[in-house]
Amino acid sequence: MVTCMLLYFTCLKITCVSIAILLQYTAPIYVMLASPFLLNEKIGKKSIAALFIAITGVFLIVRPEGGLSGIEFTGTYMLGMVAGLLSGVIFAALILNVKVLKTEYPELAIIFWPMGIALLLLSPFAFEVSQAVLYSNLKVLAAFGIVSIGFGEIFTVLGLANLKAQTGSLLSLIEPVNGVFFDTAVLGVALSSGTLTGCALIMGSAVIISLNDSAKIPEKISEGISRSLIKEL
Repeated sequence: MVTCMLLYFTCLKITCVSIAILLQYTAPIYVMLASPFLLNEKIGKKSIAALFIAITGVFLIVRPEGGLSGIEFTGTYMLGMVAGLLSGVIFAALILNVKVLKTEYPELAIIFWPMGIALLLLSPFAFEVSQAVLYSNLKVLAAFGIVSIGFGEIFTVLGLANLKAQTGSLLSLIEPVNGVFFDTAVLGVALSSGTLTGCALIMGSAVIISLNDSAKIPEKISEGISRSLIKEL
């Protein structure tokens, strides 16, 4: 978790917000590639279609100025790009790890222990900020910790633990959509047609993957009933 955050902020510092978000949210690609081998999850055509639709939506929302042609691939900028890609890989590993830990740990324990260890690792850097700056921003930091890190992490792990890894990783792409509407409602940022299209694509992919999984639930229930009847006979 700490490594993922450090890589993400390194990419953010060297490149820009849009590149950092875009590269970290390549995680569903790695999850979809790895889940058949690590979790025995099958890759369906609808899942692949939903993935491409969602990644296209993320690109439209956070696309760099000038598109991909505006991205540099030399010097320090390349280091930032690599950091962003690695943050996406580790984010995918975190998603897969939740599914593995779910077999032995309750969800709240999965949340507590990584956060506790992250706290210990990062605590030496907590007071590098001056006391005046810390106290003046304490309310904002507390709200951020409770809402985003606290409730956000709880809901995220609950969702990832109880969904297919592919589904959970795709639904996590709704986060940039929430950021867009937060910008509009709180900061008054105007929405472009490309941003709205990207939001619509991501929400559409979420609907596709959700309907696909919900359609399989009755099949799993009927399979379970059939197996129980066979055992009884």
